[in-house]
Amino acid sequence: MKGMTAAAFLIVIGVCTCARGDTLVSGSVFDQDLSGNSSMASGASSNSLSLADGSPQPSQEGYASLNANVGATSGTVSALGESSQAWGLFGWATSVGSASYDLSVNGTYEMTGGTGYGYADLTVLSDDFYDSGYLTCSITFDGQTQDCAYGSPTPFYVPYNTPLNLNFDASYQGTANVNGFYDTLSYNFAAVSPVPEPSSLLLLGTGLVALVGTARRRAKAVVA
Repeated sequence: MKGMTAAAFLIVIGVCTCARGDTLVSGSVFDQDLSGNSSMASGASSNSLSLADGSPQPSQEGYASLNANVGATSGTVSALGESSQAWGLFGWATSVGSASYDLSVNGTYEMTGGTGYGYADLTVLSDDFYDSGYLTCSITFDGQTQDCAYGSPTPFYVPYNTPLNLNFDASYQGTANVNGFYDTLSYNFAAVSPVPEPSSLLLLGTGLVALVGTARRRAKAVVA
């Protein structure tokens, strides 16, 4: 029974890891108060990231936050920055809040549910509510590259049931010094599915071999 459990565990791991793209989001936040003191925080993750620095207005500090939940087929990233002003001995003093991030989704995907060629609608939506940040975004599928900084790309005309390379990259930089910023980015690649990676298939095969071997040993033990 123990051998059977171990083999089944290997199979479950193989199934869970085979259908994943390579996803990574990294970013940093920074704030500077009215006295010129500053601090920052940074991090990176393959699924979720939450960073914050400073204090939201009204305060003597700048404020910045970054939140991301990303995956192989969908995800969202939001960046927020706020600042404040005060009159001092040397004139106006301004606090600063800034945030930046880099997002990448890379892998092999295929479109199913048909034959021949069809259109894969890979949705990318972005909003910069105060127009004070800078976003770059591009997506390449089957060698076709489109910009996605200002809206979703045109559906890609690709063959069905064929593994194709997909590369999605986005980066953002926003700074609040008097004007704040709030940027959101979301993507949805439900039209395609990640293709199992060779290493994951090997792991799945290892689990099957182990399962068969365990069954044979148990059968021999019963005969004996």
